[in-house]
Amino acid sequence: RLEYGLDNGHPINRLAFKMQAEYGVNNKFNPGSSEYIKTWMNLVFKHQYKKKKFFRSELSAGVFLRSKGNFASQKFYSSGAYGSSDYTYSDVLMGRSEQGVSEPNIFGRQILNQGVRSLTFLPSTNKWQVILKNDFDFPGIIPLTFYFDLGLFRNNYVITTASSTQPNQTIFIPVTNIESIYTGGFQISMFKRTIEVFIPVISSDLLSKDVSFLNTIGFKLNINQLNPFQMISNATIYGKTGVGSQP
Repeated sequence: RLEYGLDNGHPINRLAFKMQAEYGVNNKFNPGSSEYIKTWMNLVFKHQYKKKKFFRSELSAGVFLRSKGNFASQKFYSSGAYGSSDYTYSDVLMGRSEQGVSEPNIFGRQILNQGVRSLTFLPSTNKWQVILKNDFDFPGIIPLTFYFDLGLFRNNYVITTASSTQPNQTIFIPVTNIESIYTGGFQISMFKRTIEVFIPVISSDLLSKDVSFLNTIGFKLNINQLNPFQMISNATIYGKTGVGSQP
C-alpha cells in the first residue's frame, strides 16, 4: 500500500488530504485467481466556530482500477461494514466477528469508519464509491452533534430467471445500478468522543426498509484513543477525524 497525506494544521480552519493506493493478489489458494488494484482519497475540513465546538466535513472517494476474482473484504462498503471488512485492523474493535443488526450481541451494533454511519448492510462494490460525511456540534454543554451522510456507488448484482426455451435451465443475468443513499440524525459523544452513539432520524429507503427504529441505533468505540501510542499518533487530524479510512 502507498500513502501520501497533507495537513495544514490550522487551529480554526483545518484542512487535511490523504491519498492511498493498494494492490493485492492471492498467491496461497489457486494463485492468480484473484487480484485487485484500488485507490481512494479522503479530504477533511474541520472548522472550530466556538471553543471545542466544530463543523466537520469529510469527502471520501475510491475506485477499483483492476478487479479479478473474489476478495470480499477488500471491496468498498457504503453501509453496514462489520469487523471482518476491516482487513487491515485499522480499528480496535470489541466483538470483531459480530455482524450487524442481526446479531443479538451488542458489539454487533458497532459502526466502522467505512461508508455512511448506518448499521444497515448493503452489498459491497468493486467498482467505485463516493461518501460525504458532515456533522455539526450543537452549542452549549450538552455533547450533542447533528450528522448527515450521503453516498453514491455503483452496485453490481445477479438475478436468476428460468430459460424460456429450456425450463430446467437457470439463467444468470448481471445487473449494474448506480445507487444513492443518505442518513442523518443525532450523535451523542461521551468521554472526549471515545464513545459515540448514533440515532438516525432520516434515512433513504435502502437503509430504512424493513428495519425497526431500535435496530438502526448504533455506536462507535474509539478504543484507539485509549492506546498511549495511538494517542500520540492522534495528535494529527488523521486520528481525530478518521482521515484515511476507506470510503
